[in-house]
Amino acid sequence: MVQKSPLSNRFYISVPNLILMKTKTLVITAFLILFLTGATAFSAELETVNDEATQENPAEFDLIIHNTGDTDDSFRITSINAPAPSARWIAHPNRMEVESGEEERFPITVSPPEDAIQSNYQFRLNIRSSETSEIKKASGTFSVSSDRDIHIRSFDVSESEINPGENVSGSITLLNTANSRVDSFNVTAEFFNSKSTKSGYELPSGATLTHEFNLEAPQDARPGEEQFSFNLMTDNYTDKVSQSVSIGTIEDIVREQTDENFFLYTESTRSVENKGNTQTDADINVTLPSYLSPLTTFDTEPDSVNDTEEGDMYVWNFSLEPNEREQISFTTRYWIPLAVLLALIAVFVLFKVIQNPLKIQKQTVENEEGVKVRIEIENSSNKEIGDVKVIDYVPDLAYVDREFEMASPILRKTKEYTELEWEIESMNPGESRVFEYLIKPSGISEGSINLPETDVLRDGEKTVKSKTVEANFQPEDYGF
Repeated sequence: MVQKSPLSNRFYISVPNLILMKTKTLVITAFLILFLTGATAFSAELETVNDEATQENPAEFDLIIHNTGDTDDSFRITSINAPAPSARWIAHPNRMEVESGEEERFPITVSPPEDAIQSNYQFRLNIRSSETSEIKKASGTFSVSSDRDIHIRSFDVSESEINPGENVSGSITLLNTANSRVDSFNVTAEFFNSKSTKSGYELPSGATLTHEFNLEAPQDARPGEEQFSFNLMTDNYTDKVSQSVSIGTIEDIVREQTDENFFLYTESTRSVENKGNTQTDADINVTLPSYLSPLTTFDTEPDSVNDTEEGDMYVWNFSLEPNEREQISFTTRYWIPLAVLLALIAVFVLFKVIQNPLKIQKQTVENEEGVKVRIEIENSSNKEIGDVKVIDYVPDLAYVDREFEMASPILRKTKEYTELEWEIESMNPGESRVFEYLIKPSGISEGSINLPETDVLRDGEKTVKSKTVEANFQPEDYGF
């Protein structure tokens, strides 16, 4: 209210009235701002073309934008409000241009994945103007359907390469995409001729189920690629997935031989068998001394005969499939050459006995100190004999006392024996030489040992030898 001042001709406004006037001004200004900014610059709506979405055919919508502003404008979908994860199924343009006063349609599609749950879905698009920053909302609904309720979500095979006889583990995960429980299904795992089936399970909507299998590769599995497969079977359809497993190569050739001795002949067999899992070349070879070759007959002719240092080598070549076995047999009949050989040996020995002028005797005598070995050599001819050597052998079970009462020999140590050698420059007709030495046991075991034959050499060649003699030891007699 405006009042006149009593002290002058001036007018003044009271403080309450001034505040009221300013408030009215602010309200009017805010109303004008809201009116101006609230003016619609564009409109947006969603028109359904096809509201059913499958894996093969997406749901389709047209987003209709009408630019009512005075300038050309571009629009973007800033966000999508929809139940997870369905928002990721919706595809739309990144930028949408609409001229002033014009109306444009833009495609919106919904492509659900194979494991999408079959149900009805709602979604809302938030569309923003680049010129005014104004945001409009457009909503729609779609349904997901599938001709299959149970889907294979994932599968895995533990090994990519194995050997025959080894196990392989596999697992498969199933998903129920129906909007209700499903129980009429089963899963079969198969590897080579091995199968394993699991059934009788009830799967709620949206739930998953994992089955694990363990199957074995046959021992005779051939090398190469083999499929480990999973078969899903329901009342309405079947589905199959598989993974390749590599079977390793095993080479294993087993050889066997038998020799059966009979009186004056021998029967023998040689065999090869392929225990591996791949075709393999193998051979059988038999080596015989050349003098036995004429006496041997084979049931199968050899592929080749080779002359070697050890004798005649007979060879058979085979190409063996897995688990295939080949065998050859042969017989050696040696009674005739053996008889001839024995006769020749007898004649030779008799001739040597008759013609040999040297005679040898060997004996042992036990005493308190050990066992004394006595060797006597005699020239039984009527001629002088020179360059004679006497060589004796003592096994490692005994050792030689190095104190010799008679002629001392030359001692040599070998792997099995101690050798004693005496040299005789000459022997007159009828002359005898005696050599003695003492042996003692090397260990604490008691019993007897055999002393080998003593060799007599004349002019470097063996002419005669003694018999084998026995030495008896009683360790307690020697302080053991």
